[in-house]
Amino acid sequence: MTTAVASISVTLEPDDNWTVVTVRRQDNLPAHVKSSSLGRGAVWSTEPQNKPPSYKCNVSGTLQAVEFINDTWYLLAYSALYGAYRTRTRDCAPRENRYGLGWWTDEELVQQSLPPLLPPTAPEPPQSVSRNPSGTYRVPQESSSEEESKQRPEESSESDTESHHTAHSSHSTHSVPQITIPLPQPDHSSAPQNPPEPPRITQPPPPNPIPQPPPMSAINATTGGTSGTGGTPQNGGGLKGISPTPFTGDRSQSAQFKREMLRFIKLNSKHELIKEYYSRILYCLTLFRGQSVMMWVNEVEDAMERELADTTNTLTKKSEELWKTFLNTFDRDWTDTLNKEKAYQQLINLRMQPGQLNEYILTFERLVGVARWDKDAPGTIEFFKKGLPPGLYRACLMRETIPQNMVDWQKTARTETQRFKLITIGPGARNPGPTQNTGHNRPKT
Repeated sequence: MTTAVASISVTLEPDDNWTVVTVRRQDNLPAHVKSSSLGRGAVWSTEPQNKPPSYKCNVSGTLQAVEFINDTWYLLAYSALYGAYRTRTRDCAPRENRYGLGWWTDEELVQQSLPPLLPPTAPEPPQSVSRNPSGTYRVPQESSSEEESKQRPEESSESDTESHHTAHSSHSTHSVPQITIPLPQPDHSSAPQNPPEPPRITQPPPPNPIPQPPPMSAINATTGGTSGTGGTPQNGGGLKGISPTPFTGDRSQSAQFKREMLRFIKLNSKHELIKEYYSRILYCLTLFRGQSVMMWVNEVEDAMERELADTTNTLTKKSEELWKTFLNTFDRDWTDTLNKEKAYQQLINLRMQPGQLNEYILTFERLVGVARWDKDAPGTIEFFKKGLPPGLYRACLMRETIPQNMVDWQKTARTETQRFKLITIGPGARNPGPTQNTGHNRPKT
């Protein structure tokens, strides 16, 4: 069985405070712990020279120092003040992560959970027990010659007299004291005793449990109370509206989450928490929940802190460049790359249902926005015309002026739909039923 190299044991500071970590000095972790997929995971590096060697991992396009601590991977940040790496409780990566960091195998986990072997001990020799005629037992015990010399003569005489009734060795030079043990008598009147319970076997706890990072505490957005059945926050000095639904890493929901987040930011653009771009980003980071996004959140926050601490640039907490970088990073890492393909397939099959022109236009515009198409491009207009019913499409072409762009096509389609409704319900409309004029009862001229 292969011996697994143990992870570094560190007691992390409470309340998510920074903890100084002394990283290992050599690359001694198994390959499957360093990486779970080819070309990804942790790689041993001695660069840069002014920092201790450590494992490096590609996090959002940047090589970051990581270390296997307490049987889990942690993101490290170098502190020039301490001259060492530091980490926090929330900087731990989940066992299943998107950075390719590995973990122990089942065989190694079983090996680590086994208790250490105890050295063999020699069994103690049994002591001889003799029975007296009086019904008692006598167990010989060792005694030193110094203690025997202090015994009174009468005790020696009594011992010699008692030894006359017991078997003893003729080569023994020491007196043997006796211990009188009453012979137990069976009690037939007592009730039978219950058999002893078998010993309970308890499983030992797993070694070095993986600490779970505490959830990020959300910023208390409202200082006023709530009213109504929906609990909508009041503008009592706090933020207005309802916070966006937290983002858990589901890329299919990334576009909707970003839309809700930007809408909430616009609604509270005058609030002190939102006016400063630095605090705005920190608030938005509290809207990310779950292990799959926690490492990304920590990296974005640390990258922003490094930019602000760099004296070579002019960035401040009020610089709009911080906000633009945050949005670009979110789009780069969490945009659903299949959104465009899904929207394209839906546009191919999109058809207007009877009497639902407005719904058709809204759905068409939403899919065009997801697919990133130009609204007035010839191909986009062709897709819109293809989804119209044949009768409505011909009515639009029979107008004196044929529509040229998307706005004209939508306006013309609405006008012709309204015209058709007026014709079907206006005077002279054909009404099937008993009141229909069939021509047999026409008035004579």
